[in-house]
Amino acid sequence: VLHEQLEIPGINLKLCHLSSRTSGYRSLLKITMTQAVVPLSLVKVHLMVAVEGHLFQKWFHASPNLAYTFIWDKTDAYGQRVYGLSDAV
Repeated sequence: VLHEQLEIPGINLKLCHLSSRTSGYRSLLKITMTQAVVPLSLVKVHLMVAVEGHLFQKWFHASPNLAYTFIWDKTDAYGQRVYGLSDAV
């Protein structure tokens, strides 16, 4: 996230820019699901991410170094925009 403040000459105000507030900003969660060695008994990996009332689920065939990047559109379960920080579990 880029945060920048510029003073406006002649008045007691600052212009603030925060990149996380722009329309194209995406919240990313990089998830590592398996290590380099996967047990032979592991067939599938089930990923679940819950954030602001959304439940995202995805299944993967087990493989070494399995990773996924979850992209959240910063909306809640009702489709309303969420401002500020949120927990993903």
